[in-house]
Amino acid sequence: MIYHKGDIVWIDFPFTDGTGSKISPALVISNQKVNQTGDYLLMQITSRIWNDGLSFTLLDKHYKLSLLEISSHVRIHKIFSLNQALILGRKTALKGDCIN
Repeated sequence: MIYHKGDIVWIDFPFTDGTGSKISPALVISNQKVNQTGDYLLMQITSRIWNDGLSFTLLDKHYKLSLLEISSHVRIHKIFSLNQALILGRKTALKGDCIN
């Protein structure tokens, strides 16, 4: 499956200390040219509230499709690349003006 900028996808997100992972949503931020390589640039999405100025809260108005089940926050400094084979599937998408 090909994903697009603004899609929220499920991934098996590794812990930074290497002790394990958990299934979590992530936001696709790469454009179609990058995505065609089979690699995607993603930002971490978490339910944990951080008051460090490095997150933005996803509001109902940001979603183009269905909402995530719990209040979620995009961690703007948690950017990583991931091969398409490691993406488990698409959950929803955000409106274009949220990610430009």
